[in-house]
Amino acid sequence: MEQRPIQESNTPSGDSITNHQQVIGYMGVLINQNNALRQQNSNLFEELDRLRLEIVQQQTNYDKLLQKTLCNLATTNDKLKNQLNDCQQ
Repeated sequence: MEQRPIQESNTPSGDSITNHQQVIGYMGVLINQNNALRQQNSNLFEELDRLRLEIVQQQTNYDKLLQKTLCNLATTNDKLKNQLNDCQQ
């Protein structure tokens, strides 16, 4: 029996088997890139959430410091008013 070399046959769509194999290979690469981008996106969302929490904490700390400063200013203002009244008497 004589063996003939295997030749590419055309698929029903007209593409060669080699083209289909290349497309499958490219699809694999694209799927891997997509997965990597999804992971990067997930990491970025986690970082964003962490930064949002950090901003909220900093704002809370700032608000507390501002409130303390305002109270101190009010107290100092009252003391200065009392001293001024004492001097005027």
